[in-house]
Amino acid sequence: MINRDNIIEMLQTGKKDFSGLYLADLDLSNLNLDGCNFTRTNLTLVDLSGSNLSYANFSNSNLSNANFTNMGLESITNIDVDFTWATLRYANLKEIIFNNANFYGADLSNANLNKTSIINANLTFTNLRSANLTDANLNNATLNHTNF
Repeated sequence: MINRDNIIEMLQTGKKDFSGLYLADLDLSNLNLDGCNFTRTNLTLVDLSGSNLSYANFSNSNLSNANFTNMGLESITNIDVDFTWATLRYANLKEIIFNNANFYGADLSNANLNKTSIINANLTFTNLRSANLTDANLNNATLNHTNF
């Protein structure tokens, strides 16, 4: 079973491909995960708070109940990502493209969604209170019971 120390060791050796792994319920907070590939990875309940996730790829991954508080994503496109009940408070999601993502019940309060595209996404019961939605693209997003 992979633990935090294994991940740190892999990062130190230059490994950035974590696609298809089972990393659920790990503490990956405050790590530099810049450019890592998490495609088809199970990251349920993982703590990524304070981590650098610039250029990371989470396409087709399960991030339900994950903690992304105070972290930053940059210059990425994520397709079919499951953020169900995830915590993304104060997250910097500026200019990210999320296509077919599921944010059901997620907490995006105070998140920076400036110029972010959340296309064909489920935002039902999502908390967007005090989020920066300047120039955000919510085309075809489901916004039932969304809190603005």
